[in-house]
Amino acid sequence: MHAIPFIVPAMGSHGGATSEGQTDVLAGLGVTGSLVGAPVVSSMTVQSVGVIDGTIPVYVDDNVLKSDGVVLINRIKPHTGFRGIVESGLTKMSVIGLGKQKSAEICHRIGYTNFDQRLLAMSKMVFSKVPILFGIAVIEDAYHRTADIIAIRGHDIHAAEPGLLAKARELMPRIFFNPLDIIIIDQVGKEISGAGMDANVTGRFHSTYGWHQQRVNRVVVLSLTDMSEGNGVGLGLADIITSRVARAINLGKTYMNALTLCDPSAGKLPLVMANDCYAIKAAIKTANTLKGDLDLRIVRIKNTLKLDEVFVSEALLPDATHNSFIEVLDHPRDFRFNRDGTLEEVW
Repeated sequence: MHAIPFIVPAMGSHGGATSEGQTDVLAGLGVTGSLVGAPVVSSMTVQSVGVIDGTIPVYVDDNVLKSDGVVLINRIKPHTGFRGIVESGLTKMSVIGLGKQKSAEICHRIGYTNFDQRLLAMSKMVFSKVPILFGIAVIEDAYHRTADIIAIRGHDIHAAEPGLLAKARELMPRIFFNPLDIIIIDQVGKEISGAGMDANVTGRFHSTYGWHQQRVNRVVVLSLTDMSEGNGVGLGLADIITSRVARAINLGKTYMNALTLCDPSAGKLPLVMANDCYAIKAAIKTANTLKGDLDLRIVRIKNTLKLDEVFVSEALLPDATHNSFIEVLDHPRDFRFNRDGTLEEVW
């Protein structure tokens, strides 16, 4: 049998909700036609394939509907906005991914109430109209390494995914200090999390339909990654950002993402300080505690994907010393700032 494979970006409104932007997002991840040996066929054109609950339309990418068979490939992980038996994974990709910006907007306009059940119903409609041959589910460990790759027959995906989500949740990275006064995040970005920073790590969620046991009073963000291409969705989950973050924001891409999510708060901006030094000082000043500066419980991380090494304040040393999951690697030292107030790169 002779097959002519092609790649379809399946990412809702990412990449500015344009076909070119979504091709660029894939290229930024190393997925190109020349490298894979199959062309990237990117389009935002969709067709309606049915309706669920009498009023909710279901859409699928034009090119997908013309294909003879579809293989879904996606990472299974907890979502940053809701909880359910399915969250981020193959089911969501079949609906919001294959349905492009149109389906993403429809799903989010209705809100996160019973979001997982709605995704399943819409996905079953997609599966009834599209020849989903099988899915490739990827599960990552706490070090952002591939822990497992599972091939699932198309008709088994909906039944298998809840168990894979539970496994992914167990393997997620986490901060082993709770509660915290301040989390300093060196970088946020779309390649790190859909919300720039993973709420499952910080405990900060846009919606009331997500939750996590991590508690923190102030979150500081120092930079926005180049791969985000200015998309600052999720920065409102922080309390304080730097002026270099603010300068990097592309409001068009940020607002397109926020409008698709039907959540204006996703496009909000926090307090902007001139540099890293002032941003950290502002967090300390507004930490809502009578503790002395040396008693503040502070963690500095590179991003919410990389938690294998973190910096902690001296007040957390007793916790770190008595935690069998943690190894103390160095002695206390002061933060070092460049002349312009930028925190020294240490990662």
